Parts: sequence; structure tokens; C-alpha cells
Amino acid sequence: MRSGRLEELGLYISVVGLMIWGIVTLSGVAAPSVVFKQILWNAIGLAIIILLNFLEIRDFKYVGSYILWASVAGLVLVLFFGPEVNGARRWFRFKYFSVQPSEIAKVGFLLSVPYWLTKRNLRSFLKSGILTLLLALLIALEPDLGTAAMFLGLWMILVFASGNFDKLLLWVAGISAASFPLVFFKVLQDYQRERILAFFNPSRYAQGAAYNVIQSMRAIGSGGLFGKGLGGEMSRRGYVPMAQTDFIFSALGEQWGFLGIAIILGIYALIFSLLLRALKLSRSLEDEMIILGIAILLFFHVFENAGMNMGLLPVTGIPLPFVSYGGSSTLSFAFLMGVVMRVIALGTRAKPSGIELSKQRGSLI
Repeated sequence: MRSGRLEELGLYISVVGLMIWGIVTLSGVAAPSVVFKQILWNAIGLAIIILLNFLEIRDFKYVGSYILWASVAGLVLVLFFGPEVNGARRWFRFKYFSVQPSEIAKVGFLLSVPYWLTKRNLRSFLKSGILTLLLALLIALEPDLGTAAMFLGLWMILVFASGNFDKLLLWVAGISAASFPLVFFKVLQDYQRERILAFFNPSRYAQGAAYNVIQSMRAIGSGGLFGKGLGGEMSRRGYVPMAQTDFIFSALGEQWGFLGIAIILGIYALIFSLLLRALKLSRSLEDEMIILGIAILLFFHVFENAGMNMGLLPVTGIPLPFVSYGGSSTLSFAFLMGVVMRVIALGTRAKPSGIELSKQRGSLI
């Protein structure tokens, strides 16, 4: 098996495994129509991964720029034309499906910003920073503070990884830290502040902002070592709100127990390790930055979703990739996995026999 093929196959099998496990878990807490929709999204997502491997795309920055500006337009329009759901305007509702522009923006962001950050000039730095602030602002207005903060954090990590703007990054980090009290007391809405305070003192907000987390922790704990089986009582009967989306991890814990959670996290760890191995197989610094960004995004989603379900992190609307119900998230992550596999294929095809690519150009590793 040629170099890179093992990584591609490992990523594909891992994604399929997560999708199957997610569908089985979802079938225990959601209506059959919801399960059917997720099966359809998964099938489309796998088709996207396969299609990207067959298309002769050699430069993703042009594809990324179209996706990026389309998502910016979507983020603006959703504030005016998106229906209000639980006090937020995050989706476009159509007859049979919904579209969440912030999920699509992740794809455009990760296919565009890494290219700008590899340029050693102030203009590229400012361009990437202004765009990130624009995305974060539009998403915060929905409001979706967790995703907005994710974009800012992802940008700062990519800037640091590029190694080109260390002094500027220190200024940005310092200003961000200094402005936190102002943001907390003057910008955040009451329920957003309560979510943060509930993280530090959940008993005080047991019937309010901390209710979802407390119920989630109870569901996970009730699963024990091996779980209760499909359709755990707390998840199935609605004691855990949003058990099919934000709190799917609690359903996993209740249905499959500690052992099931360990296996799921093990699959994510495998994907993460394969992404890190893919860094060595990429053909350019720009491609390395894209893969690094995807790896960071995946890690953040898994870490935040699992952490908030176990009361270790504040609650946000961050889904669990390939497991939570949602078409926009599934298709976005599928597209990104397809990009990784395409980058691996291009890198191994361009790699001369016995010569490391990292010796021929700048490298993150």
C-alpha cells in the first residue's frame, strides 16, 4: 500500500464508524424522521469525500474564497431573514432541511486564511484578522458566542503556527485579555453571563443555566461501565434537553456507558493522529496549515462538546462531529475530511522517492 493510502483509508473508515455509531445512538433518542434525515446527510457527506478525491483540484484557496464570501453573505442575510429559534437567528429554514451559514464559514475560513498567514507581510495578516473579526461579529450577533470565540481562537493558533507575526499576536492576545471584563459586563447578554457563572457554581443555577449540564451528567453517570442499551431512559424521555444535538454525548454515555465513550473518544484520537501524520505528507506549507487548522477545529469540537456535557466546560452550541444531528455540520466536516484526503494524495504523488518534502520547502514539523 503506497505512502498516504493508509492515512486516507484510516480517515474514511473512522468517519464511517462515527457516522454509524451516531445513527444508532440517535435512533434511541430521536424520531424516525430525524434519523432518516441524518442518514441522508451522512450519505451525502460520504459522497462529497469520494467526489473530492476524484476531482482534479490542486489549489483549494480559490474554492475556499468562493465558499468564504458565500458564507459571509449567508451570515448577513440570516440576521434579517432567518427564523428566530430559542432567541437566535442561526439557520435558513426550508421545507425539508435547514442551512447554518456559520458551519459553512468554517470550511471557507480554513481553506482561505492559512494561505494568507503563510505570506510574510502585514497586509496578509490584517486581511486575515479583519475577516476573522467580521465572521466572529456576525456570528455573535445571531447570537452564537461559542462559535464566534472558536473562530477567534482558531485564528490566533494559526497565526502562532505560521511563525510570521509573533509580536503582532502578542499585542492581539494582550488586548483581548484586557477587554474581557468589558465584554463580560457590557456586551454579553444576561443568559450568556449566567452560562459562564453556572460553570463555576452549578448548584446555584440548578434550575436555570446549569439545568442541562446537571441532567447530562446524571445521564452519563447512570450509564455505568457498559451502558443501559439503546434509548436510555433519561435521554429518550426528554430529561436531557437537546439530546440529539448539543448533548448527544450524554446519550452516548447513558446508552453505551464508559466503555462506549472511551471507544468513541479513541476513534476521534485516531482521526487526530492521522491528521498529524498527514502534515508530513502534504506538499506545501499552505497545505500543512490547512490540515493543522482542520485538526485544531476537530479537537476543539470534541473537547468542548464532551467537556460541556460532563460539566468541565461552559455550555456552547458546538456539535459533536459526525455524531450530533445536523446536516450543515456533517457536510462541512465531510468536506474538510475530503480536503485532507485530497491533500494527502497530491502530496504523496508529488513526493520524490526517498526525499522528504519538508527538506524542499518550509514546514511546520
